[in-house]
This record gives sequence, structure tokens and C-alpha cells, in this order.
Amino acid sequence: MQTGSARWGFIRLLLATAMACGATYACAAENLILSQDDVLEFKAGMYQQSGTITLKDRARLVIENATLVLTAESGSPAIYLEDQAKLVARDGVIFSDSCFPVEFRDASTGQINGLRVSDTAQIAFLEGSDGQISHLQGGLIEVCGEATVTIEDSQFQFLPLCARSSSPPEISVLRSTIETVGIWLDMHDMLADISGLKPGYTSTHWDLADTGTFVGVFPHLTLEDTYVGGWHFQVSESIMGLHIADSHLQSITVEFGARNTSAAGGFHPGYAADFSVGGLEVSNSTVDEWGLYVWGASPLVFEVVDSEIADLSLRNTHPSTRVDVLDSTVGRLTAQGFEGVLGLQGSALESIMGFADCSMALVGSVRVGEVEVEYWENAHVEREYEAVVSTHDGDPLVGAKIRLVSSQGGEAIHATTDSTGTATARIPFDDDTYESSWRVLVPDISGRSIGSLYLLASTPLALRVRE
Repeated sequence: MQTGSARWGFIRLLLATAMACGATYACAAENLILSQDDVLEFKAGMYQQSGTITLKDRARLVIENATLVLTAESGSPAIYLEDQAKLVARDGVIFSDSCFPVEFRDASTGQINGLRVSDTAQIAFLEGSDGQISHLQGGLIEVCGEATVTIEDSQFQFLPLCARSSSPPEISVLRSTIETVGIWLDMHDMLADISGLKPGYTSTHWDLADTGTFVGVFPHLTLEDTYVGGWHFQVSESIMGLHIADSHLQSITVEFGARNTSAAGGFHPGYAADFSVGGLEVSNSTVDEWGLYVWGASPLVFEVVDSEIADLSLRNTHPSTRVDVLDSTVGRLTAQGFEGVLGLQGSALESIMGFADCSMALVGSVRVGEVEVEYWENAHVEREYEAVVSTHDGDPLVGAKIRLVSSQGGEAIHATTDSTGTATARIPFDDDTYESSWRVLVPDISGRSIGSLYLLASTPLALRVRE
């Protein structure tokens, strides 16, 4: 590993800590900032960088015949380039804990000729940056704003494109395989009429602009000798107008947050003769999956009914937000920065949940399938439970005092059954307790537990007291 300036003390740090990381790796724990004409090279070896690398001015980073393991904090770019900084990669490998290992901005450039990354790693070209990529294996390539990217002889998972400035991104792909092409549209003045998007192989020159008519800023994508496994759209319901016809889409995610639509429903996978929500219209097309993305800095009350939702994402909302999903199924539920109430009356959760930086209540009777908690970070979730308690003869147990006791100890929670034998209680879960269980006791009748509650329990619960 070399640098073009003697003022970088991290070289000594690398040498001093190499033994601690094992014989294979040279390691650095500091956040590195390269500026002016500095050059940092990773060559012919394996390196671990636990801090971030920031390149400014005309600084340059070279990865050649080397493996770079990035363990910077997840959620922020591990390698960040701005100004006229440059990344050159030749026959390299990048492993990263972060979903965003590399991000280009301004007039920075990336020249990649042979690079392997993990399938979930995202390389982002934003705001006027430029990329020339060949022989890339794995990962996601995001192109947004006025960026220009050429991709050749590569195989990767996802190509998300977004137009959020006055000029569209320019993307050219040759002799490659893309599992999914994603198009993000959230500019309210966008008008587009698209037809004929389907998975498959394109042997001759294909231009997205030839698939319909467009008013406003829309990504400019061309393909040649390239296979696309599926098409995904993420669209704001407040868009002026997007019509998709005669197409087969892998998925559509609809964003709600502008308060234009207070209720929606009928999101079902499969063929749609004519379906519309907000400014989105789908006709004579097949959509394999539907997703909903709910966000907003102002109070939002939103209701979804009679739907099959593959992915429900709740993001950065006002504390007064309430989202109700009624008589529906939800495959994956994630909440990040969500404050408010999520109601799931008569609905089902099927596979995955994840919570981060949120404070929320989860209410309503919901059937929970084989769900796993994928992540839980700095989250407080108050789950409402409804239990119907009966005697050993099957009659409602009226006016009974219910006591809930945590497996981790602490103060018990109390509830009383009503005239139907139903008791309702809320149990708080946080980073330390979300895996705990709660015993249900009826002290005046039996000292034994009549059931247990935990985060992923289905409700309402039917409990019977055995005398």
C-alpha cells in the first residue's frame, strides 16, 4: 500500500497493526482523507480498512490485483469521492459491511476494469460523476442526477436509475447481464407513457426513449447485447402521470407521503387489465410484486385495504402518522425512522420484519407466519395484544384480572377482561427485550400460566383457564 504524500501517518499505523490482523491483512482503523494530488494504492495483497476513505480535489485511489475489506459503519459510504477525485480498479475485490461501499459525486470518476463485489454492495454515481465500467461481477450500480456511466462485459444484480435534477442520467450497457433494472420517478411534473417493457435479451441497440413518450426529466438508458431479468419501478403517487402498458414488470413500489391519497387498495400480483392509483396507471400488464413506501414530515393518515404487499416500508414520518393495512397480506415489513401507529387489523405478516431508529405502536389483530426479525437497532415498538379468555367449560371469563410477567423480570403488566372475556394490553419491546416472552397469569383463579406472548405472536389469542 502506497501513498503519494509523506504527510500520511496512517502508513505507520498499517505496519504497526498488521500483525494484529493476521499475516494475510494489512489494516487501518483511521478515517482517511486524501486531497490535492494524493494517491493511495492497494496493490497485490489483502487489506482491511475499518475507517472511511474520502477523496477530494484531484486525489486518486488505486485497487490493483488486491482484495480490500471495508468494515466502515453501515449506512454511509465507505469510499467517498468528490470534486475531481478518481478511483481506478483493475482486477480487484471489494468486500464491505456497508450497503454503500463506494459513492461518486461532483466531477469524480470511476475507471473499473475487473472488480468483484458482494451482491448487496451499491456503487453510486451521482450528480455529474462519470463511470467507465467493464468486467464487474456482483453488486448494484446506482446512477442518479446528471451522472454518465458506460457498462460493458459485466454481470450484476441491480441497476437503479433516478432523475432528480434538470438533466437526466445517461447510461449505456453493452454485453452484460442485469438481474433487475429499477427506475425511480418522484418528480411531480413527470408525464410518461411507456409500453413493451419485458424481461429478456436484447441483441440489437435498444433505447428506453423508444418505448413511449416522455415529458420531463427521464433516465436515458440504452442496451445492446444485454440480458435484463426484470423491470422495477418506484413511483410517487403524486406524479402527474405515468402510464405503463403491455408490459411484464418484476415489481412496482408506490410512494405515499404527499397526502394526495388517503386510501388505496387492490394491489394484487398478476395480470392487471386496468389499475390506477394517484398518477400511476397500469393497463394490459403483469406485475409480479407490489410494494408500498410510506414517508412524510407532516402528519399522514393512510389506509390500505384488500392487498397483497410484498414489501411495506415505513420511513421518517411525523409522530402523528397512522398507517392502517386492513384485510391484506404483507411479506416484508421494515420501519426506519418511523414514528406513529401501524394498524394491521385482519391482516397477515408472512416473512421478515426489521426496525431501526423508530418509536411506534403495532396494533390490531394480525396473523403472524414464519417471520424472522432481520434487524433491530435503536427501536421501541409497543405491541398491542388482544386475548379472549374462557373458563375450562368454554364460557367467557368476565372481569378477571390478568397479569403479564416478562421472562426478563421487571414490572408486570395488568389487564381486565370485559363482558366478552376479552382483555387488551400493550407490551413495549426495545433493543434488549424484543426476544423476550411474557407469561399470562390469572392469579385469582389459577397460579399457573395459561399462555405466553412474544413479539411475533398472532392475535387475538384464545386462552383457557384450567381449574
